Amino acid sequence: MPFSSCFLCSLSYLLSITCVYPGDGGRRELRREEARSPARVETSPAINRVFHWVHDGRIPDETSSASLIPTTTHELLNVFFAHCHPQRMVVHEPSIFASICRQEVPAYLILAMCAVAAPLSRTTRANAALPRLAGVPFFLQASRLMFDGHGALVCPPSIHAVQALCLLEMHEINANHSWTSCYRYFDLALQVMEGNLYIHYLKDAQFSTSTDPESIARSIDRECIGRCYWLIYLLESLKYIYTHQPVNTRLSRLSDMVPLPVDETRFALVAWYNSSSAWESLDHDSRFRHLKNIVDIFGHAVTTYLTKEATMRESAIASVRSSARAWLEGLPQYLQFTEENFEIQVTSLQTSFTLDAWCFCFMHVMYSCCELTILESTMDFPNTYSWPCERLSVILSSVGVHARNTLLMPCALWFYSRHDPHGPLVDEWDRSFEELWGFKIVMVAQQWRLVQASALGTPTQCYSPQVCSSVCTSVYQQCQRGMTYALA
Repeated sequence: MPFSSCFLCSLSYLLSITCVYPGDGGRRELRREEARSPARVETSPAINRVFHWVHDGRIPDETSSASLIPTTTHELLNVFFAHCHPQRMVVHEPSIFASICRQEVPAYLILAMCAVAAPLSRTTRANAALPRLAGVPFFLQASRLMFDGHGALVCPPSIHAVQALCLLEMHEINANHSWTSCYRYFDLALQVMEGNLYIHYLKDAQFSTSTDPESIARSIDRECIGRCYWLIYLLESLKYIYTHQPVNTRLSRLSDMVPLPVDETRFALVAWYNSSSAWESLDHDSRFRHLKNIVDIFGHAVTTYLTKEATMRESAIASVRSSARAWLEGLPQYLQFTEENFEIQVTSLQTSFTLDAWCFCFMHVMYSCCELTILESTMDFPNTYSWPCERLSVILSSVGVHARNTLLMPCALWFYSRHDPHGPLVDEWDRSFEELWGFKIVMVAQQWRLVQASALGTPTQCYSPQVCSSVCTSVYQQCQRGMTYALA
């Protein structure tokens, strides 16, 4: 395949290189700066390492930012809770609207929510050069309120700041079409959670069973802090699965200290849940717990595929396969992938697009992709891969356009295209994704595999994530030497 500009754009996607697009308004680049943090933030020494956007060599002025116009803000907040998954999991919807009415929510958090939702709103994306850049004005204004001109965090290190930092990172992932960025806002959020919000003590705190408003409010805040952590954990785990970059060690260390999110019903209706005896007879299991477990198993499958020689892989992958099957068999009946269950979840996706329904679909996407990796590791590919691909096809076809708004479509297509590159619906899904986000998942996945194959030998050669990361760094450095790329 020729070393075309599309290939170079793929590398910029994979390696987080600055990529210039027509209509982007000039070149953007990331600059790391050392800056002194406010006194309240200095409890976490590493928090001084912060990042900020530089646009044409300077922080954008006020004229380039968005303002919180009530009608636009109302629309974007509704879009955020209806379609932005898994981002919306870090904000408690019932209380946030009440707090906004009482002017208790800082503007930077509202702006961060708008930045994430903007690409999915026809109103805001119509005014952007590319749909994925529709949230940039909101992002810039939120950044201006949170950081000073030197990139130091100036807002109080609170739960609102952590939520906003997580959402700013999710905006960056979409706007820069990169899962392999340095996750600087996630890193900063993690530092605030460790140094100021004492996340390592959350394990000892139980979600409130009281009807006392203050107790409920404290429980909601603790739950939101934990959910911010698990959002970061999910994205870091996916980054490892899809691009083989090691997971943040600090993040892994905290996984046993932070409680998993409670189920969405209890989170949304906590006061009613605690006051009604009718809830006691219902099994409200956290969907996110099951999603996290299969993502972990998937990560183990990838590690086995990357680090074991073909002759030694059989016994290791057998353990992973056993874990995957045990996960599937351990699902409650209402989370099994049956026709009836799936129809219920699809209806929920098409009407209210709840996080529970999204988790159901995404966990089964992860299971199917994990099975494809296991089959390839045991050399059963390509003769026995049909059922995972068929399940991915059913999910993408049924969820429809909603899949492209979230991680569902790119995560499914990445592996589907490897095992069934000429499937009848692959091009249709890929074009639909490109219309919104500006690039084709299949092309990026294929170019990433070419980079692996050319730099590391044959696709089945054993190599470690560290070697892969080293190769990526080498390619990145070569591309940085005076080269800027434009989309052909």
